[in-house]
Order: sequence, then structure tokens, then C-alpha cells
Amino acid sequence: WYVTGVPDGRYYFKAVITDQVSSSESCSRGSVVVDLTHPVTSITMSCEVLDSNGWCRSDGLVSLPATDNLTGVSRTSYRVNRSGWTRYTRPFRVKAQGATIIEYFSTDAAGNAEPIHVATQPFNIDSRTPFISKLTQDNDHFVDGDYMSSTPSFSFQMLDDGSGIDAATLDVTIEPGTAAGPVVIGPGSPELAFDTVSYAVSVSLSAPLVPGRQTMTVTVADYVGNIATAKSAFQIGGVLRLTDVVVFPNPTLGSAEFTFKLTQDADVSIRIYDLSGNLVRKMMQIACKAGYNALPWNGWSDNYGVLASGAYIYEVVAKNESGSVRRLEKMAVLR
Repeated sequence: WYVTGVPDGRYYFKAVITDQVSSSESCSRGSVVVDLTHPVTSITMSCEVLDSNGWCRSDGLVSLPATDNLTGVSRTSYRVNRSGWTRYTRPFRVKAQGATIIEYFSTDAAGNAEPIHVATQPFNIDSRTPFISKLTQDNDHFVDGDYMSSTPSFSFQMLDDGSGIDAATLDVTIEPGTAAGPVVIGPGSPELAFDTVSYAVSVSLSAPLVPGRQTMTVTVADYVGNIATAKSAFQIGGVLRLTDVVVFPNPTLGSAEFTFKLTQDADVSIRIYDLSGNLVRKMMQIACKAGYNALPWNGWSDNYGVLASGAYIYEVVAKNESGSVRRLEKMAVLR
């Protein structure tokens, strides 16, 4: 016998059997459960910090409680970021950086499976601090400890692949700074430009820094409070010096590049002489910044002809209001 069209629930029955010959009766009692409704599973996500965009600062803890009022929950399953399905037995942690999608469902003892749920809020983990690059100037040859102008302009890059850089937390401190003390620059300062899309930062100082070693400390946080700190060092020259003078390549087959370092901003000129002392090439005076500089040479003489093969002397002269310095070096030309 079949019973149809009844709502979910437990039903009790009594069956009576009559023997038509002896007119005797036998009775049997029992119950049956009608369960056509799937279980209901909910999700609870917790972490150390959860901002309005769903970003957590620590590993997330996920709980999947499920209920079924009749036959009971037989199994709850879940998967993270489209991976294989896993049987849920206890709360689990999500450790993957970035956005995490959690899918889950439960099945009861009657075989009713609920539709697969997808967490309505992608679960985002951001436990990494932002990245802060070293200083760069107009050229990319700056290294820690190089010289800069007393009123330098420089830039650095910040990156964050999680919740994003919180511009309001950016702090730049330069010590010992100026004669008045440390330089502290923050958001809104006219000396600082911050690109909220690329996270590039440019700094242009107006007050001169005191000579000697300067240390710049950059501190910034992302939107869940991960704090990053980076230090860079540079020198402010007290006197004009010219160092690391090189021509590359040497010997040269044609064009070359004169490279050098200055301790202060200066106007630089380069002259090339043959071994008899005759001036064969005078390059235009160029304003150069403190630090690393590179000046190209096309390999020509002053009469627009190429220099013949042989040995030559080149002179690099740097001048500013505090004085002048020069260096003589050898070079060779091969044709």
C-alpha cells in the first residue's frame, strides 16, 4: 500500500488482519517518516579583522552548522576555491591569500540534498604587509648610500595585493633632516604626491637637508592594519667631489657613455685630448644632479669626424658655486 500527498512528518499505523475461516484477527503497529525536505546549512566566518569589504588580517575560521528536523543530517560537504569536495567534521581555517570562495551543502539520512550554496561574501585573507621599494631618482642607478642634492626629489613604489594601501597612514620621516630638525611628511603635505591607483609616491623637498648621512623611514598600513616599514639612506655632500669616473665601453668602437658620481649638484663638461695634448672633442656643459650621472658620446670629434684609432685622455670637470673639481682618465678607440 502507498500513501501520497501527505506533509513531512512521522506517521503511526496499525494493521489488522482477519482470518476469514476462523474469524481470528492479528494486529501490527508501526511508524513511518515522510521526509522530502533537504537540510539547511548556514555559514559563519570569523577572523581577527574583517573590514567592510570582507578582508581579514589573519587566517579565517569557517563553521558550517546544519540542521534537519526529521531524518537528521547525514553529511555536510564543502570546497574552497573550486577544489575537491571535503566532508565537514569541524570548523576549518582558510589560509589562502586573497579572495576565497566557499561552496557547501548538506544531505540528510533520507537522501535529500540541499542546493549548493556559495558564500555571499568572498572570504578575503590579507596577512601580508605592503611592499615598499628603495628610493629612485630620475635615473634608475641610485643605490642605498648614494649622494643626493640638498633639496632632493625622489620617488618610491608601494605595492599591496590584498586589501590595498591606506593612504591616510603614509608617513615619511627623514633624519637628521634640516637645520630645524627631522623632516616629517604625511598625506596632504605639498612636498608629497601619492597616486592612489599605482601607489607611486614622489617627494620633493624645499628646505635644504644638512650635510652627512640621511635616513628616510617610510611607514604605511593596508586597510586591515598590516604595517610595513622600510628604510633608505643617502648622503648630502658638504663639499663638491667627483668620483667613480668611467667611460664605457673602453676601448670603444664608436659611441660610449661617460659615467660618474657627484656629491653635489654641478655643471659638468667633458673634453677629449690626443696624446699630444690637442683638444679633439669638447662636449657641451650639462647640469647634473648629485649622485650617479651618465653622459652619452657619439664617438665624433669636434669637426664631426670619427676619432681615429688610438689612445686618448679625457677630462671631466664639475663646477658649482662652492668650487670646481676635475678628473683625468685614459680611454682607447678602436676602428
